[in-house]
Amino acid sequence: MHSFVNRTMRIVDVVTDTLFRIASLICLPALTIVITIDVFLRYVFRAPLVWSFEFSEVMLMIILFGSVPFTTKVNGNIRMDLVYRSFRGSMLRIANVLWGAGGLFFFALLAIRTAEQIPVLYRMNRMKD
Repeated sequence: MHSFVNRTMRIVDVVTDTLFRIASLICLPALTIVITIDVFLRYVFRAPLVWSFEFSEVMLMIILFGSVPFTTKVNGNIRMDLVYRSFRGSMLRIANVLWGAGGLFFFALLAIRTAEQIPVLYRMNRMKD
């Protein structure tokens, strides 16, 4: 069982590092370039890129979800360190459980909202002529 957990954690580390590299080395520069070009085209030629808004949304999502796991893994400043570091014993365990439950609750809300939007997005049929 112990080796399974170690193997799983190594895989999670590789995935986390890869997502972070994609987010920081590909998505962030791509987002910056596309927004710059879109603003230039919008204000100089009055011809913005039609797809730039959706592209920006996707890139921001990838940047967020690619950076948060890595930041958590390296103990980055993603939680309230001043408060968290002062906890000891059972208080630390309670804080960890609440932190994990809060994350699960947040992502469950996102999943529910996304599931509600699927039929709406399907009916939009944006590829229609």
